[in-house]
Amino acid sequence: MSEYAPLGWTFSDWCEMRARMAVGITDADVRMMRSVKAEAEEDEDRSDAEAEEDEDRGKKDDDQDDADAEEERDRLNDMLVMRGYSIPRRFDAGDAGLRRVALHEAGHCVVAIAQGRRIESATVVAGSDYAGKMSEEETPEMRKALLDMLSGGRATAEVEACARKHVVGYAAGQVAEWLYCPAESWKSDRHRTAGSDMKLARIFSRAITGGDGEAEALLAAARVEARDILKARRRLVETIADALIQYGTMTGDEIETILKEYER
Repeated sequence: MSEYAPLGWTFSDWCEMRARMAVGITDADVRMMRSVKAEAEEDEDRSDAEAEEDEDRGKKDDDQDDADAEEERDRLNDMLVMRGYSIPRRFDAGDAGLRRVALHEAGHCVVAIAQGRRIESATVVAGSDYAGKMSEEETPEMRKALLDMLSGGRATAEVEACARKHVVGYAAGQVAEWLYCPAESWKSDRHRTAGSDMKLARIFSRAITGGDGEAEALLAAARVEARDILKARRRLVETIADALIQYGTMTGDEIETILKEYER
């Protein structure tokens, strides 16, 4: 085949020439053969392109399914948190990780106390999947009024004031981490740790203000308020966190006892 290389022929051209010499194929036959060959190559290219498109489409569908599943989990988690339940979260187990979560929940507790709200219970659980929770007492009437507000209903001044307290309370856990264990908070999966808290804070903020810009301003002010409360009560935050680490779960009455000792 090297003898035809100077002519610039390909192996296919050489085979074609040999066939013409052997059976007397005409130029018209050659043009038809080339046309059929080109169509076959075009069909093959099209098939490859379609296969790639199908693969890309499949990947996009899988990604969308994953996103939809994540959104559904977030929606269910938010619903559970609204009803006072704890939710599974990614959690950095170990002494430092447990203390971070205890400080987070203690931050919620101390802000609630400062706002005059009564705590029902607080819990931290050491392990790979659970973080903790803090639930507070709320009258059925106020709970219903808050849910109505979140659904777009009109709120009285009393209900709006309660909602604003909740915004500060939801922000408190994250702020406590930033104040008292910033390194651990940064090393942890910080985008998920307080995810439900901050989602609910934003939901309440939007319901109160009616706009995204105003909601973000309210969130910023809530963080500042939570920071001021927690910085002024550091010893109380750390005492509650230590008790949560030791006992795991504390009732509102037990936290009230710690508060009385702190105020002496």
